[in-house]
Amino acid sequence: MSDSSLRDRVREVLHDADERGGSLVSGDDGDADSDLLETAREADDILESADPDDLLGALGLDTLKDGSEPDSIPEAIARGEQERVADLQRLLRLSRLADRADDGGLGDAVDDLQDAIGERAGSAADTAESAVDADDSEGAADGETPAESDGDDSAADEAESTTDDFGDRLRSAMSDSLADFGDEVSQLKARLEERSAGSAGGDADGETAADDEAANEDDEGLLGSGLGGDGERGTASGGPSRHSTMAPPPSQRADMRGTACHSTMPDKRG
Repeated sequence: MSDSSLRDRVREVLHDADERGGSLVSGDDGDADSDLLETAREADDILESADPDDLLGALGLDTLKDGSEPDSIPEAIARGEQERVADLQRLLRLSRLADRADDGGLGDAVDDLQDAIGERAGSAADTAESAVDADDSEGAADGETPAESDGDDSAADEAESTTDDFGDRLRSAMSDSLADFGDEVSQLKARLEERSAGSAGGDADGETAADDEAANEDDEGLLGSGLGGDGERGTASGGPSRHSTMAPPPSQRADMRGTACHSTMPDKRG
């Protein structure tokens, strides 16, 4: 889902929640309960399926008042515009409404929502009346009044609650992602081990064949050197013949087997 589509979806859910919540309080629409529950489930689906960073961008919390980007989600909630943070809180409340309705507590959830809407309307009226009184009064004090202090504390507590709830959802989503990633890592590790075992077996067979071939070459070398074997001794395997340089015995010499010749010269000894 693109950023613009998610932004439009969030705005539509918040708009429907305002309209259907108002009808629920006034009692003008008999189907207000079911309509509001449908909107609550849509908000719950957004929180479950949307990427946290994309959701912050759709709510306008990806940029702080000074134009910088927050370093973390808690910082985006703590330093973001209060109107944007309030939209996130409304989404979370709608999501909790859907969860309670699925658990069979729709009636109690609707009652709580009516009380919350009534309190918000009363708070808005009190704020307007206080503003009128402040305009009529003279010399407003520069220091913080107890009412302002209580309001700041309440806003801080509400922001902290929103951060915790949003953080729980993020941790849950990250846990699921890490679990899937762990399974993928285990499968990859098993494949690598199988491949490594097959490679080691092939190397072992290759080493055995190489050793056998080297042994055969050594045997052939010894036999070819005239130190043994069934071949002709004194001749290297595949090499030229070697001839002895020693003289044969007299009985085998051709010039020693001829007829004896006698001298015709007179004997001088007589």
